[in-house]
Amino acid sequence: MFRRISRYINIQGNVAKPLMPPVGIMSISTAATAAAASGAVPKGGEARKDYSMSSGSVDVPVLDQLVGYYVNIQSRKMYYKDFLRIEHQAVRWAFADIRKNSEALAHGLLQTGLRPGQRVLAIQPCNCETFVMQLACAKVGALLAVVPHENISADKLRFYLNEFQPHHLIAREWIVVPEVKQGVLVERNMHFWDMIYNVIPELGLSYPGQRFQWVHSQEFFFLKKVVITDHNMNLLGVTPMRKMLVWGPFSYYEQRLRRLSALLHPDDPILALEDPHPALEDKLHITFSHRNCVNAGFLFGNLMGLKAETRFGVMPNHHTDPVGSIVAPFAALTTGAVLVHIHSDMFTDDMPSTASRNYAWRRWRHF
Repeated sequence: MFRRISRYINIQGNVAKPLMPPVGIMSISTAATAAAASGAVPKGGEARKDYSMSSGSVDVPVLDQLVGYYVNIQSRKMYYKDFLRIEHQAVRWAFADIRKNSEALAHGLLQTGLRPGQRVLAIQPCNCETFVMQLACAKVGALLAVVPHENISADKLRFYLNEFQPHHLIAREWIVVPEVKQGVLVERNMHFWDMIYNVIPELGLSYPGQRFQWVHSQEFFFLKKVVITDHNMNLLGVTPMRKMLVWGPFSYYEQRLRRLSALLHPDDPILALEDPHPALEDKLHITFSHRNCVNAGFLFGNLMGLKAETRFGVMPNHHTDPVGSIVAPFAALTTGAVLVHIHSDMFTDDMPSTASRNYAWRRWRHF
């Protein structure tokens, strides 16, 4: 866990004595150190306020570092502690695993030409690849735009591509979408790659087996890469995500992410989500910065009293709203809790019947 300089102090003469043990995490800036050294501390027994580089003295601690900073710090302090559980993907990752995978994907994004300030468009269901892509884009300094996939169509795909002008498109070959048949809401598997191929026919210009397959689209000239998170290696014009991973180890002074982090700022945008009720007609998406994401998760974790190895679940398909993409993952990241992604199959017909049978079995054993 992170440690913070004691928030409340008691001034007796020139000696500062802590009254409470340090809790939570807090980034100490050089300006706060200079203010304390110059004697700019409250007189008497008043509590000293925390310092924020953006707001000055504040009552609530503000985290002023990049997302990658907290990923690295937590992976050092809680190396083998569980961090992410996704049962339907058989994922049980510790903090060390999430750092290793996010850095491997970040190096792969840099190798394929992604640079700070560029956009990445993700259209896929809730899975571990979406969260790893979010951390990787934060390390690179790119903006990840996550849009809903339930009602995706060719026109909406073309609209998203023209709106964000992404350098990379992250998708899946098959996605599950809701559909109404004879007045009943059912689910069906949609071949999403077929829709992508109809929108971007230039994908057929490449051949299977290429090491890096680039997109040369006349309509979407800004799009350079189409990446799928499935395991089909023979799709034309797309690259599986697992072929993009660049594993270490890297030298401390030769790592590109370390040199790149010096050029980034906590106020740089890293995530764009669709606003279901936009205030203006042309303002359909909201962007969030490093500072927004980290502080939202940190405050939520403190309010809920989350601690290391505390498990909390996120309902399915919440990766397109701030609850599942910002509050929950960054609360687990800043507090050390375990984030559990619940699969949407929990709400199918088989699962409730199984739950009812288990409930009847427990009742029978009770009597």
